[in-house]
Amino acid sequence: MSCLVVADTTCAAVCPYSAFDEMTPSDLATLQVKLSYVGPQLASVTTVIITSTSSTPDMALFVPYRRIGWEYVNDESADVIALPVPIIALDGLIARVGTLPEVTSGEAESLGTLSFMMVNLNSPIGPCGFEAILEGPASRDLFREIRTALTASPDAVEKLSQWACGLDLMPTTVATDVTSSVAIKIGGVRLDRSDGTFVAWASIRNNGSTLLSPPLALVLKPATNLSVANASGYTCRASPPSQPYLMLSTPSGLAPGAETRILVRFLNPSLIPIATTTRLYSGTGEL
Repeated sequence: MSCLVVADTTCAAVCPYSAFDEMTPSDLATLQVKLSYVGPQLASVTTVIITSTSSTPDMALFVPYRRIGWEYVNDESADVIALPVPIIALDGLIARVGTLPEVTSGEAESLGTLSFMMVNLNSPIGPCGFEAILEGPASRDLFREIRTALTASPDAVEKLSQWACGLDLMPTTVATDVTSSVAIKIGGVRLDRSDGTFVAWASIRNNGSTLLSPPLALVLKPATNLSVANASGYTCRASPPSQPYLMLSTPSGLAPGAETRILVRFLNPSLIPIATTTRLYSGTGEL
């Protein structure tokens, strides 16, 4: 364990990555993990803080561990993306990120733009902090391992993915566009008076001669002033970008001639006719 002298000359305990790897589940209950953009920017980039479900994000905990000469301006905002996850996910995060030597070294790469910081005030050896500042490929590797560790928390994964999309950290392999092999119809539109949304059924039929491999995602591009209230997420690599998508309940895929459907909820404050273009994506890969 070393000492990081901060602006007020106090000493913050900087621990090696191995100290976090050795923490027990009860220790991890108070762990906080932060992802901050620290590179050149024209607009603010919201900081991400990952904690256990029993903890509350606290940006002040990270301040003593800031490196001199780096800009942490995004951490000054009161707005953060909070991702509470089970302790087992934090344990998995430390294990998976621990396979990346460019992270575990705790170095700051000269052209680094992504700060990965961990703080635990209640570790077995007392208050403990760690930071690595990464660039390009190393940042993408870090994102990949963190996202994989959080797989069992889909809401956290989606929020993290949307954040990573804006920083170009997402993998570049895209799911297969199979729109030309299917017939997609939107029908049965009605007002749901319980919540004010307009609901419709999207039916998808496989008109091709081969199985459409799971997972299957229906991408929608609603007309102006319409939005999708029950979106599973928003596209990043797939076309059209920044549009809502719904994951279909087709664990075995969609066989030739088979049909499935999914309920779509539209927010329609202007009460315009429901209209949307659609695309279907199949298989593994990014959306």
